[in-house]
Amino acid sequence: MSWTRVQGAGVGSSGQVASLTANLTGVTVGNIICLGGVTFGVSSAGTPGDTHNTYTSQKLFNSTSDGQYWIAIWTAPVTTGGSLTITLIPQTTTYLSLTWAEYSYTPGATISLDGTASNAGTSTSASSGNVSI
Repeated sequence: MSWTRVQGAGVGSSGQVASLTANLTGVTVGNIICLGGVTFGVSSAGTPGDTHNTYTSQKLFNSTSDGQYWIAIWTAPVTTGGSLTITLIPQTTTYLSLTWAEYSYTPGATISLDGTASNAGTSTSASSGNVSI
């Protein structure tokens, strides 16, 4: 099995918003999109989507140690490529962060999340430690 990162980026809100979008271009049918989303001060991770591809939740982490926040990872096989607008919609207006990456992989390869790491704190430099995948 071979994975190759094709492209990726991230966006974050500077205030409370009802949704957050990321614009992707040059996305290839047959690849996979991985999303990472963070919501703050709400009781769920929100719902990601675009108008063509179906996203499946792979991992969900919730913490209340420094305020309520959710971190989620979703994946979708690309069934419609080209230009996509991915939207993360929380249950209510909040601060949002959304990162994405497109990967190409060997046909027939299994897509799985082998590990996770998390941490909480108040530093300006966030780190969740290392994850072996």
